Amino acid sequence: MTSASQPVEAKTTSSDEGEIFGLNLDGKTVAQYVREYYGAADKGDPKAAFKIYQAELICDGLKSNERAQSTKGEGWLNGADMRKAQKLCDGFNGNRNELLKYIAQAAKGGVADAQALFINTPPDWVLDGPLIPDTTNPHVKEWYEQAIGYLNQAATQGNQMAMLDLARIYKNGDGVQKNLQMAATFEIAYFQIHKLPLSNPLVANITNQLTPDQVREATSAAQVYVAASDNANNNQ
Repeated sequence: MTSASQPVEAKTTSSDEGEIFGLNLDGKTVAQYVREYYGAADKGDPKAAFKIYQAELICDGLKSNERAQSTKGEGWLNGADMRKAQKLCDGFNGNRNELLKYIAQAAKGGVADAQALFINTPPDWVLDGPLIPDTTNPHVKEWYEQAIGYLNQAATQGNQMAMLDLARIYKNGDGVQKNLQMAATFEIAYFQIHKLPLSNPLVANITNQLTPDQVREATSAAQVYVAASDNANNNQ
């Protein structure tokens, strides 16, 4: 049961106060904001599900920050951002299972940004997180393969964040077989989208380990993702 069945009252914030981490809550608290989208999301709207996820992520991050402060004495949120997050999350009764539910729904529904972020929102039982997956655990392996699949789907929609993640994953062999040609493909695509020189050390560090034919193949394959990014930008 979502917290949609448990309405809460919370004070409305100003427009400036309602924006944090690049997300504008339209002057609302998280509780007020997500309540507007629960109905559509629970009827299967993936975009509504992603809006809920984005807002609830603020409060999930706040809880993680507070745990870090209590155990390690420090967190990544402090000062004005900490106070803003606390104010926005006042009266919100959601939980991490709900957060995971809506990011999964949005990713499955084809929302590219959700597909790109899915790997960064692992369940608690993915103990080491997506950067160092314990793929000897069959459940973790299944989840990670799903996350990689979503990254690939997002990349084919032109999502640049997914391209960077895939470049890193294939370069390092994080939970997948190391594949420098695939890593080069996504790295080249990202740099070409931003019209940056491919002589950059970040690209050269990969391409210098490939044969000329492999570099040509990676450069050609990258054009699919460059075109997808151009198409995504034109449709915004």
